[in-house]
Amino acid sequence: MPRTVRNFWFETHVDGRSTALATGPRGADGGFYTIIKVRHKGSVRDVGTLHGTVGLDGTLSVTWDDLILGHGMRTLYKGAR
Repeated sequence: MPRTVRNFWFETHVDGRSTALATGPRGADGGFYTIIKVRHKGSVRDVGTLHGTVGLDGTLSVTWDDLILGHGMRTLYKGAR
């Protein structure tokens, strides 16, 4: 975690990399989205998207949008900053 705590922070560990990928939004009202893709029968397919948003009242939300099973958006976290 960085010295200056951000509203969202990522650490991703990938086989074959010696260091983790680590980042977060620059601003206090910054968000993110991540698209997760897989190789499926020779083509690339989107599995889902992970979204991080800051509401007008400052509430942080993390949601998952399942693109394969069709379950739609699911809130994983919602809370105060």
